[in-house]
Amino acid sequence: MGARTVAQAEDNLGALGVVLSPAHLDRLNQASAPDPIFPIRFAGRPVVQQLIFGGASVALRN
Repeated sequence: MGARTVAQAEDNLGALGVVLSPAHLDRLNQASAPDPIFPIRFAGRPVVQQLIFGGASVALRN
């Protein structure tokens, strides 16, 4: 929190009482949504797959 005085700490703790509407939460979620390239498209690249799995493959048994 970084409060240096009791008054600052009380002010910071007062933020616990803030209630956001569903519309505000939606806006915040949209603003902080990750770019779709990471990690989904990034991890699917062949070079990254080689780094992750080292060329190993797993065969499924029936």
